[in-house]
Amino acid sequence: MRHPFVLFISLLLLSCSTASTNTSRIIDKPIVFNEEREELSLAYMKDRYGLEKEDPTIVPKMVVLHWTAIPTLERSFAAFKDPHLPGSRTAISGASDLNVSTHFLVDRDGTIYRLMPETILGRHVIGLNHTAIGVENVGGTSGTPLTQAQLEANIWLVRYLKTKYDIEYVVGHHEYTRFEDHELWLEKDAGYRTQKSDPGDDFMEKVRAATADLNFQPLPTPAPEKTFSLIRKIVDHYQDYKEPGFEERRFKHNDIMPVIQKWQKNDLFEVNQVGKSIENRELYLISIGSGETDVLLWSQMHGDESTATMAVFDILNFLAHDSFQKEKEAMLKKVKLHFLPMLNPDGAEVFQRRNSLGIDVNRDALRLQSPEAKTLKRVRDSLEADFGFNLHDQSMYYNTQGSENPATISFLAPAYNYEKSINDVRGNAMKLIVQMNQLLQEYAPGKVGRYNDDFEPRAFGDNIQKWGTSTVLIESGGFPGDPEKQEIRKLNFLTILSAIFSIAEEEYESMAIANYSKIPENDSKLYDLKIKGLHYALFGEQYILDLGINHSEVYSQNEKQLFYRSYIADQGDLSTNFGYNTLDASGFDFEPGKIYAEVLPNLDAVEKLNFSDLHSKGVAYVRVQNLPKERSYFYYPIVVVGQNFKVSEEIKVGMNPTFFLTKAGKSHYAVINGFVVPLDGEASNFKNGFIIRN
Repeated sequence: MRHPFVLFISLLLLSCSTASTNTSRIIDKPIVFNEEREELSLAYMKDRYGLEKEDPTIVPKMVVLHWTAIPTLERSFAAFKDPHLPGSRTAISGASDLNVSTHFLVDRDGTIYRLMPETILGRHVIGLNHTAIGVENVGGTSGTPLTQAQLEANIWLVRYLKTKYDIEYVVGHHEYTRFEDHELWLEKDAGYRTQKSDPGDDFMEKVRAATADLNFQPLPTPAPEKTFSLIRKIVDHYQDYKEPGFEERRFKHNDIMPVIQKWQKNDLFEVNQVGKSIENRELYLISIGSGETDVLLWSQMHGDESTATMAVFDILNFLAHDSFQKEKEAMLKKVKLHFLPMLNPDGAEVFQRRNSLGIDVNRDALRLQSPEAKTLKRVRDSLEADFGFNLHDQSMYYNTQGSENPATISFLAPAYNYEKSINDVRGNAMKLIVQMNQLLQEYAPGKVGRYNDDFEPRAFGDNIQKWGTSTVLIESGGFPGDPEKQEIRKLNFLTILSAIFSIAEEEYESMAIANYSKIPENDSKLYDLKIKGLHYALFGEQYILDLGINHSEVYSQNEKQLFYRSYIADQGDLSTNFGYNTLDASGFDFEPGKIYAEVLPNLDAVEKLNFSDLHSKGVAYVRVQNLPKERSYFYYPIVVVGQNFKVSEEIKVGMNPTFFLTKAGKSHYAVINGFVVPLDGEASNFKNGFIIRN
């Protein structure tokens, strides 16, 4: 690597000497560019943009104009001078310790100062620093508005830079988010944005008018603001549309029948029975609208994937509600919507993925053995649907690649052949996804993923794409603190509605297919609980372990209640993995739980125990003589065991995580059934024990 000062000076001299335009207007006033700044710049390029380089050089494609909002040249220069970001910049400190900087600083009298070479990275605009030359203007406050001299200097500087570099865009800082889906945008964190107003539309209009002969590219088309603005207003009234009675994910065919019957009585809707399941449960199609574009939406082809079913009912309520009538009428004149809300009612009856034949309906698109699959194929063919939405749930342990964020919503435009070709049909699905992702980033920033698009010849999504219907797969994953997926239900509601309005207005056509691949892929590196840095003794040796713990859901028919039975999913170095919750156990020792000395006669006796006192003594298990056959779970923070139970002294993948974390012989945390119970006075509402009968 070249010495940073030598690199800086050589590039500065090159900047001064290579242009044909007279540079006498430019005064060089270098900021500090030492080894620290170079290292911070290289780290910024790697962490924010995924660029690994030997030198922090850039290839300029745009000029970004700013104001400093600082009234004097001296104070403005001081803000950029030092390499390290000052502690006062809390809004952006989480992204990097690299100080903000700019290539040019224009004083209020129009004097232009060059602070750094144009081909060295400066931190002045999110997502685009790797290709942007920054021009800051002193002032910009109400007391120090930008001057005519500064305007003229900016125009001259833009023209000068165009003679030196292949500049394609001139951008106001307040316009930078227009590039979010552009190929030049490299920022990896969808949640890292700041709101800017500099240098304002009036200033930019004058600069562009004076440089029109240079034929700069127009800025990218902004997000479809008409639809987005409408959806934001609709979401504000979401509670008016939310179908009551579905606060939990487990519901059955009989539970949805009153809702179906409600729409049968409403003249807005056309409700038809289109088939029956293996166990003779009716399959209904609910249609509304008069447009030429047919949109088919089907949910719960996997019986235990019900999030979108709830959202479909909410959308139907919205369509029937007396609000937003003008917008709905216009939309329904252009599209006709068809909802098949529960394709696999037999699976929903026992809340399992497969149907009564024991097959995955989503892998029955070729043989069409099951009546559910035949129904879906027949409906699609009869409609010759233009668009299709395949609505599913996915594992809550998916995260967005390279991020600790869960993949709360994931998309896929399924491939229709092994080559993963993109024709107009699949391309339209990709464009829709790009638009839906833009809106979702407002409500779940960084929590949107993309499914692997390997072709699956048996799958319905892949085949419906092949049959000519632009098909979008929507998968609902996990969201912190939302076990019954009510927040994700709302995200489905707004996402699907935005797509429907986009189809009606054909807004999706302006979206760039290239931005589809910029949505991060799903990864599988997320646990319910990650315990890191635990000290673990084995055969006289000390080790450091991370534990990845998951809470497996079990629905108790006896209690009509959801319980959890946890297990260790992985152990070892889990530094590249994440948790919905993380406990730093550095310096803590693993201590197996003890068994309570007294054998209790029944579960009623367990209820009378002082669990806090037991935990403080390292007790995690209680022996009980008469264990009821009908119960396996209960509301006590302890594990009940049979009289022959022995505590494992080791940690193993697959085992139930029940143990203590100690320091200097004192227990600080109890881990009971994979849930952390603090023992230092911090309150815990954990009450999910279970029975081990041996």
